[in-house]
Amino acid sequence: MQPIPHTQREIRERREQILFMMSRGYSYNDIARELKTTRQTIHRDMRSINDMANKDLNNLARSTLPTMYVNCHAGLNEVLKECWRIYEMREEDQNDNRHPRLRLTWWHRIAALRLAAEVTFKKSEILVNGPAIMELRGLEDRVKALRNDVMSEPNQTLKASK
Repeated sequence: MQPIPHTQREIRERREQILFMMSRGYSYNDIARELKTTRQTIHRDMRSINDMANKDLNNLARSTLPTMYVNCHAGLNEVLKECWRIYEMREEDQNDNRHPRLRLTWWHRIAALRLAAEVTFKKSEILVNGPAIMELRGLEDRVKALRNDVMSEPNQTLKASK
């Protein structure tokens, strides 16, 4: 039995149906039976869907990671400023009309210092790990490019290694 050629539109629609059915808990066999195709086709389509999703997710991470990194760092700075504001608040600041019920104790100040220490530690973790992750992603891209070059010209690679 010869496989029936499908248009790109038919394949896209089938893959959308597969995703919908997967979200409803259908197994590969159930989906194949429902769509009147083989389990191998469903498996191949799912592999393609996963590859596309991974590519999209990697592209999203690469494009948003630097922004998320900066936003996270800025947010931690704001928390740190508030910790120091609480720690350094004077008695007369507590008695103004803006905060009539505000009464900070030494326990509050110690808690603010403890949080400031945690925030400082997290900032250092981000500074160390953030660029390392971005560098690792860059190296992954270079390895993929090299792998593609090698796969596209295998004879030249073999000649060069002799």
